[in-house]
Amino acid sequence: MSVDRDGAEHIDYVPTQVVCEYLRLAFRDSDGCPLDGMIYSSRQRGGGTNVVVFVDENGARDPDGSPARAGADAEHEEDLFGH
Repeated sequence: MSVDRDGAEHIDYVPTQVVCEYLRLAFRDSDGCPLDGMIYSSRQRGGGTNVVVFVDENGARDPDGSPARAGADAEHEEDLFGH
């Protein structure tokens, strides 16, 4: 199930976002560095995988290396996942 890009709030994703944010802040790797992201199984698509990358606006880049624009994630989803 994909998210409709209609500008409406998608409350179903809030619990996942809260848990991911908690894990990002609560855990460190073996060197004591914060997590860069996480991978977990999709509940909505059997056999699917979800990828979360923890990056702020200073670390986000478009494919050409320029600073990412707000909302650019949807534009480049096909580049990342081939769909």
